[in-house]
Amino acid sequence: MGKGRTTTGMIIGCLVKHVLHGVGAEETRDQKDEPSFKLIDAILAKLGEEGRSARRLLDIVIDLCGEPPLGTGLQNLRHCILWTKSKWESEPEHKKAFWKHMSVNFIER
Repeated sequence: MGKGRTTTGMIIGCLVKHVLHGVGAEETRDQKDEPSFKLIDAILAKLGEEGRSARRLLDIVIDLCGEPPLGTGLQNLRHCILWTKSKWESEPEHKKAFWKHMSVNFIER
């Protein structure tokens, strides 16, 4: 279907536009209900405030490129990762490899 690759391209395009023109930097979002990923948290701890600032910007762009009503109708990659994780946890053993592969694809994007 190409939605994941299209979403990745749009996210990259939005980040490049922000770097070149500073568009969208004033936007904020409430992250209190967002899941915490141990690896991401460890990386951000090493990167300090600049890393946390970059994460906030990336989360804003992911949401803007995601599903309505917040987004423009593409995929929210963060939600896709959580969805595949929940599918992996609930599916029978013979389907787990499929969901793991799909989850890794979303994480790589």
